[in-house]
Amino acid sequence: MARNDLIMKPIKVGKRTLRNRVFLAPMGEGMANPDGTIGEQFIDYYAEYAKGGTAVVTPGVICVDYPVGKPEKLIARMDQQVNVKDWGRLAEKIHRYGGLLIPQLHHAGAQTDASITGVTPKCVSDVDVNHQLIMSHRLLGPQEELTTEEVKAIVLKFVNASLYAQLAGCDGVALHGAHGYLINQFLSPATNKRTDEYGGNFENRLRFAREIVEEIRRVCGPNFIIGARIPGHEWIDGALTDNDIDEIARRLEAAGCDYFDVSGGLTDNTTLIMETSNYVEGARVPFAARIKKAVNVPVGAVGKIRHPEFANKVLEDGNADFIIMGRTLICDPEWANKVKNNTPEEIRPCLSCFDGCTGRLFRGVGVSCVLNPRRSREHDIGYVPKVEVPKNIVVVGAGPGGMEAACAAASVNHNVTLIEKSSVLGGQFNLACVPPHKDAIKEARDWYVGELERKNVTVKLNTEATLESISALNPDKVILATGSEAIKSVPIPGVENTVSSWDILKNVENVPEGKNVTIIGGGIVGCEVAELLAENNNNVTILEMQSQIAQGLEPFHTMEMYIDFAKKQVNVITDVTVQSITDGKVAYLRKIKDEVDRASDVLGQSHSASIAIEENYEVREESVDADLIVLAVGQKSVGKDLADALYEAGYDVVVVGDASKPRKFIDAVTEGYFAGIDA
Repeated sequence: MARNDLIMKPIKVGKRTLRNRVFLAPMGEGMANPDGTIGEQFIDYYAEYAKGGTAVVTPGVICVDYPVGKPEKLIARMDQQVNVKDWGRLAEKIHRYGGLLIPQLHHAGAQTDASITGVTPKCVSDVDVNHQLIMSHRLLGPQEELTTEEVKAIVLKFVNASLYAQLAGCDGVALHGAHGYLINQFLSPATNKRTDEYGGNFENRLRFAREIVEEIRRVCGPNFIIGARIPGHEWIDGALTDNDIDEIARRLEAAGCDYFDVSGGLTDNTTLIMETSNYVEGARVPFAARIKKAVNVPVGAVGKIRHPEFANKVLEDGNADFIIMGRTLICDPEWANKVKNNTPEEIRPCLSCFDGCTGRLFRGVGVSCVLNPRRSREHDIGYVPKVEVPKNIVVVGAGPGGMEAACAAASVNHNVTLIEKSSVLGGQFNLACVPPHKDAIKEARDWYVGELERKNVTVKLNTEATLESISALNPDKVILATGSEAIKSVPIPGVENTVSSWDILKNVENVPEGKNVTIIGGGIVGCEVAELLAENNNNVTILEMQSQIAQGLEPFHTMEMYIDFAKKQVNVITDVTVQSITDGKVAYLRKIKDEVDRASDVLGQSHSASIAIEENYEVREESVDADLIVLAVGQKSVGKDLADALYEAGYDVVVVGDASKPRKFIDAVTEGYFAGIDA
């Protein structure tokens, strides 16, 4: 890729010229303090993007009406004079690295609840709407409709927040007018049923957003950048039409907007605005292309944009003026510099997995990344210096944890030897990339292979690690990442009539077609094997002991999986205990809850109440015929005997990843990273 590609060319936004066309997508990161102030980790996290070459850094969901307007508990605020000092320190860091700081101002409106805000949320109109996230919050408690006076007060809150941002040295602000939040709720007829000057016809529904833009421009002057995230499309009945949205963009441009970030609006499927691995790259680019024809200011495309070649093509084709990336830059904040330096092969590939970013955010522990353990830990880790006296480090196992450990140890100047018993690198990456829509996992494996070479790690394939072979390498430290293996034996009569889920993934070329397949075990691996088999036109049944399948899978993927299973008629049977397996049949006991118990699940009654009701169920004896029976009941660690031998021989040993306890990629990679840099 040439260095003068369009994505690296400067662009003028408002009265400022940006160094390139890479924008950070505004996202929540869960790193603010409980009172909404920002600290060192927040500052260092966002500074990393500017250091990595990103032109515009846009911290997301910055609350202008605290706490009633915050959508999550750990959200930064910009509603008080005291916020200026720390935001000023962030602005200084962003500018030092050559970027612009444009925080996104935000109000949740109906998309929050009292468990988050501590007060009753405010909404545009007190009506039910077919928007997944709004309805999930409305189920948790009442909301109050804004009075006309309160609406006018919120306009001023956006203006005051912009003024505080300007005082802090920010280069502008971006307004969140999409994704079903407050501004979007005013704009869309599906959510705005008001009868005052802010509701009803198009002009009135636009008034709230227009007044915010006009007043910010008046107060902050002509040199202050004003951007807006707007919906490129809405997917529910009675919502904005595409023609409406085009006109909104034109009116907001006239009011003073300098650029548009085109995303999505009201939807009953959140993956349409936060794409999983099932979506094609650049799924929302067509929306930006349409808006670009309607306005004269720069327009940015967002939506699972990963690769420099694709991003550059979007610009070359005239579909956008700049590229907005979220999870791509979380995974590798040095994306822009690597493109500029003509080393795109070094870009760490985003998996679209949600495990490290959104998944952690939902758990309240701050955004990180499966493949980049530094994220959310920039302040704690800081700069990791190279060691003055390199050690001999031996890493056993070339799966995700082992490869990360080897790369991390080599990055601080150790001499690293990686031992792998098979003929290929990658470990469970090589299995996880087999099910449908998992190509990004293959990219991650290939990236690690490249990193090992770039960091001069000595790799020994087809090598069995023993006490003798490791001792021969004279290690100062041994990192055991020997992983796990599928459980192939369980105390069920006839288990010998099954085939392991891992064996299906290892021999994908022999996956059957048009057969009746029963999978015993509905964990994540079992469900992914079900997807693979259903894709090959098999009739698939999943038998799961728990009441839910795929426990531990992130919610976006779970929702999408259920939709996919329904389309492919995958039969999911939960609350079962398998009794026996014969050649061609699986017999099991199935717990059938009564109507009262099912109601308790829906209503979310207390745990003690559900225990009492749980006794009211019927157990039925059932069976299912199968041409193929797949066992997917979990994994067990391997390598304990080797670890014990090394400990006994006096070696410094650390065990990481599945070798310690079977878990997810994020656990293996994180543990491998710290084992490597601390070696």
